[in-house]
Amino acid sequence: DALELTVDGDRCRRDSEPAIDCTELCAGLASEPKTRKVLVQGTLGTHAAVDALRKCLGTHGFRDVVVRSE
Repeated sequence: DALELTVDGDRCRRDSEPAIDCTELCAGLASEPKTRKVLVQGTLGTHAAVDALRKCLGTHGFRDVVVRSE
């Protein structure tokens, strides 16, 4: 079961939770199993926010990250 994250502007949200700062959201995922796939919906996000989230996820050990930007 994949983690689904959405980037909206420069903020991020998980599922239907309220949007928060992307680095805060990323840090909050530290307890999740690193083997989980992460789907990032980046269509409405800024390029910088999507890129920062992707890098942060990698730093936290998530290797299976798919970014959708269309």
